Amino acid sequence: MRVCISGYSQVSTNTRNLSEPQKGFSMTRIKLFKSVESELEALEAEVNEWIEASGAKVSDIKANIAPQSNGAGGMGSFSHSDILIAVTYE
Repeated sequence: MRVCISGYSQVSTNTRNLSEPQKGFSMTRIKLFKSVESELEALEAEVNEWIEASGAKVSDIKANIAPQSNGAGGMGSFSHSDILIAVTYE
């Protein structure tokens, strides 16, 4: 299962009206990608395709992998860990 979520935030010291973008400020946005460890190559391809297709100016990429947990199988069996990738861009 893969989930993509995107949103945005504005960085500004002007507190008059933060609900609208101010001139001279760039809009910082975030896009989240979620998958499982067994689909790592597909997730990587999805992130790269999105970057290329969107034309986003990426400022940072962070990733996190959840700790493995014991699977329902026998001894030594582990379920796949969730992976979350956060891309910040303008």
